[in-house]
Amino acid sequence: MSLTHDEQHRLDEIESNLRSSDPTLARRLAPSFDPARDRRVLIRCVVLLLLGTAIMVAGAAGVTGVLSYGTVFALLGVGLMGLALRRLRHLYPPPSVRGQ
Repeated sequence: MSLTHDEQHRLDEIESNLRSSDPTLARRLAPSFDPARDRRVLIRCVVLLLLGTAIMVAGAAGVTGVLSYGTVFALLGVGLMGLALRRLRHLYPPPSVRGQ
């Protein structure tokens, strides 16, 4: 049994509203969703965050001036943490705020 044009249009509106209001749920309902891949990416991001934190702390302990090796390592650690957070944000986008 096929849908009428009006029913198909309403169904398309519901789907587009769902995708815009909750992109995480829409991604999980997509046929290409792979929870094992998401788990691997999440684990890699956590490891990257911890590694970045350790490098930043070790670099901060060795700061002797504005342009020292410690400063470079601390900035490298901050960069790794930023990369991990960016990947996490891509994996779990924040919900959109309605009314804006």
